[in-house]
Amino acid sequence: DGTQKDEPFAWPAREFLRKACIGKAVTFELEETVASIGKSFGNVYLDGENLSSLIVAAGWAKVKPVMGNNAARTAYQEELQRLESQAQSSGLGMWTKDAGAGTASVRNVLLPVDGGYDAKEVLDAFKGQPQLLVTEQFRDGATVRGYLLPSFHWVTIFLSGVSCPGFKRAEEPGAPDVAEAFALEAKYFMESRLLNREVSVMLEGVDKYNN
Repeated sequence: DGTQKDEPFAWPAREFLRKACIGKAVTFELEETVASIGKSFGNVYLDGENLSSLIVAAGWAKVKPVMGNNAARTAYQEELQRLESQAQSSGLGMWTKDAGAGTASVRNVLLPVDGGYDAKEVLDAFKGQPQLLVTEQFRDGATVRGYLLPSFHWVTIFLSGVSCPGFKRAEEPGAPDVAEAFALEAKYFMESRLLNREVSVMLEGVDKYNN
């Protein structure tokens, strides 16, 4: 609902990782699963480099202490701590010497809800001007959601002049939406090419529901 704010440096850390990985193949290895919290832990590799090393070296992550008696893990943890120390001494990422950087990194996300923005006003402000959009979700092959940058308006955009097979709400509560014929294929076509990428959009209008 927009009331929860980012932790300082959360967005630039996420953007660092997104830009490093987008459009590239990664591999992963699973180390352990903790049933009590329903989470699995492991390593992800990009071009043979551990992503943990990459993000720690850039100053966008802190190193957690090793739990248990895993000797191999302890040796790798020492390498991460070395990278963290280098990032700190160099003032990289969250270790910046700029005292106001943490506060400045917290987004003010604008949502189209009660007390949020009015879609018609956004259209009036941006119509006819190419806007940068980070795509976060495809509802279907012709409907994309994401953040306009640098304003951080969360928008739903319907592609002009086309329609795609969609998804109907299931009759049973909690059941997944029902896909029309070729809806999954159309959605995947767009996701495989544009999901989490930066694209340029041109706002043209709003519908009768002010969307």
